[in-house]
Amino acid sequence: MMRKFWFLMFVQALVFCGLFLCDNQGPQRDLFSRDAKTYFTDYYVPRAWLDSENCFKDAENPCNYPPFGFAFLRPFPLSKEGAIAFMATSSLLFIFCLAVFAKSSGISCRSSVLTVASLVPSWIFVRTIERGNTIFIAAALICIFLAFFDSRSRWKRVLAAISLGAAAAMKIAPTFIGCLYLVAPLGNDGGRRRLDWLDMGICGLSAAVFFIVPFWVLGNGFSDVLNWLGNAGDSSVGFPSTWGLSGMYVYASGVLAKVFPTLTLSGCRTATWIIGLILFALFAVLCGLRKPMRRSDKIFFVVALMLILSPNSQFYMGIILFPSLILWLYEAELSANYRGLDWVQMFLWLAMLTLVQIPVGGKPITIFLTFASFYSLIAIKFCESAA
Repeated sequence: MMRKFWFLMFVQALVFCGLFLCDNQGPQRDLFSRDAKTYFTDYYVPRAWLDSENCFKDAENPCNYPPFGFAFLRPFPLSKEGAIAFMATSSLLFIFCLAVFAKSSGISCRSSVLTVASLVPSWIFVRTIERGNTIFIAAALICIFLAFFDSRSRWKRVLAAISLGAAAAMKIAPTFIGCLYLVAPLGNDGGRRRLDWLDMGICGLSAAVFFIVPFWVLGNGFSDVLNWLGNAGDSSVGFPSTWGLSGMYVYASGVLAKVFPTLTLSGCRTATWIIGLILFALFAVLCGLRKPMRRSDKIFFVVALMLILSPNSQFYMGIILFPSLILWLYEAELSANYRGLDWVQMFLWLAMLTLVQIPVGGKPITIFLTFASFYSLIAIKFCESAA
């Protein structure tokens, strides 16, 4: 299964390159923003906050990131060269930590390298680089957490707890991933078989320290915490989760309005929360009944819930799904015979990640493919786990 996935991912990358070179202003150009001025926007804006007198009170460009989330940008200048240097550094860090996760899961070095390399030519990875977002650093920290949080080594578990705390202080949304502490153990090497309250405490304390202290270093202390909360609340209204129905409404309001004339953005937000809470309840029931569940599926469900329920969860956050995909490929490779649903899941992952832009009515359907594949995977994995 792994070899087939590598092959198909590299083939789709070659197909995209061939089509793009044949017509660099055609449909394949839509993989990137057609306005080059928008490239690295998520780098330029927070980098400018570092030079602001008080970015949390800026009326024109109020800061909606926790300060720990953009403190890493300080060594890089506010320029195109600085953005490129930061994205090169952070993306390589993510790739390295993803390989560490793969190796810690029992995958050979060769297979780890090839699997991680096959994920680089994916539209989610490429779009993340284009945006210039700091998500690569948060995702790298999450990979370290997933690699070691249930290890038998005390120091590896402490490293995992601190890593998740730092990721949560950067992006808030990774807090959801802490749910893995509460479900059945996921260890691939005979990991611990009980809750470790000390690890959970270290994780929570790390998150609090990484979140609060930078407000005193980069701002004016507690008053800026309140200012940030207001800014973050406004941002979550303006940028709904693109992994939920509200995101689909934003991207395809014209199409949805024709099919569902009474549909509104607020209605989509409510429906997204209802769907997310139902999925969370089903996941909790499956864990409570101790139904057999692949380790990759548990990670996938927790990350999926994070993407659906987190406000302002954009498509570039999909890179946090990569560890569950890598682990699923390895688990499928270990099975003697591939099941029919394994093939279906592999092609759904390919549809979610492909670089190739498929135009319908003059517009690419990449967003729809990703959305449909994502929820199809959720449905299949739930059915498998409940069977």
